[in-house]
Amino acid sequence: MSGTDVSLKRSSSYGYLPPYMSELRVVLLGNSWSERSSVGNLILGKTVFNKAPECCVKISGPVEEKKIVVINTPDLLDPNISEHKLTEFIQDCVRLSDPGPHVFLLVLQPEDFTEEQKLKLCRVLQLFSDRSFDHSLVLISTPREESSGLMENSPLKDMIVKCRYRYLTQKNLDRAELLTRLGQTAKENNGEHVCHERFEEPEETLPGDHQNPKQQRTTTSITDAVKAAGLHEFKQMTPQLSHCEKNPLSYTSVLRIVLLGKSDDKKTKLGNLIIGNQVFHSQKQIRQCVASCGEWRGKPLTVVKAPDMFSLSVETLIEEVKKCETLCSPGPNVLLLEEERNTIHCRPAASRLWRKTLQHV
Repeated sequence: MSGTDVSLKRSSSYGYLPPYMSELRVVLLGNSWSERSSVGNLILGKTVFNKAPECCVKISGPVEEKKIVVINTPDLLDPNISEHKLTEFIQDCVRLSDPGPHVFLLVLQPEDFTEEQKLKLCRVLQLFSDRSFDHSLVLISTPREESSGLMENSPLKDMIVKCRYRYLTQKNLDRAELLTRLGQTAKENNGEHVCHERFEEPEETLPGDHQNPKQQRTTTSITDAVKAAGLHEFKQMTPQLSHCEKNPLSYTSVLRIVLLGKSDDKKTKLGNLIIGNQVFHSQKQIRQCVASCGEWRGKPLTVVKAPDMFSLSVETLIEEVKKCETLCSPGPNVLLLEEERNTIHCRPAASRLWRKTLQHV
């Protein structure tokens, strides 16, 4: 399966891209093919998307002596799509948007956007990178019926929060405004594109002496990584993860872990260790929560890396706690607290603790 690449002749020019950008790459995602096509045609100024594809389609056109590239996707939010097929589509999209998209434009029909679709959309974005949400803009399609309760759709509100409150509505939207918002989203990320981060399935761990040399080396390297991070009590966390697997709720809900503490470097290393891939990146001054997902023994796992809560103002602290809860809705199962003495404390009763925290803020 491979996507389609089509180029358009020159169209009208607009001053939307900063001088350091020669190309803007936009990926369209959402729960309605017709709405995505309409928006793609608006961006390019021509009717080029006219039938539902079976693969990703790439069409490009000029904007102010530069280039804008639109990658339209099949219905990735279909509940019947297999994980294998989903991975194939994403790999196709990665190839067409090489070296990476600048903006994910999430075209969402409010009446039809369900919790299941929200989780699937988050999964698609996280399969690209844990930074995909920083590059995402929500476009709310015109509702089929006039209603003042647009934002009563809880999955839609959650998605807007995950996308750092970037959204606009399609009603009365013209091309100039849409291109301006796409350009602003790219500028907010300094023109950087999303780098695809591959997720590899972990090998099933064999007990004791039955481990092969590769697995033994992996175990050793994980231990070394933990020690290098200064997190000497990581083994205390392992039984809690194993215990969660026995919890019947784990079959229908994600295991949700929040990393707290002062050292962003240690939280980054621990988060990557839990996920099993380099999905988190150290930053000198992280000011907002960052989430990524993976699997633990075949079950979905979400890890949220929080900023140094102790350095935040009361108002910012309240906002970040609420954002953190949204990223791991309905709330974390485990809080991992990294302290200055290089130890970790695992809080398995985190849901109760978290609810108490929210009540106080």
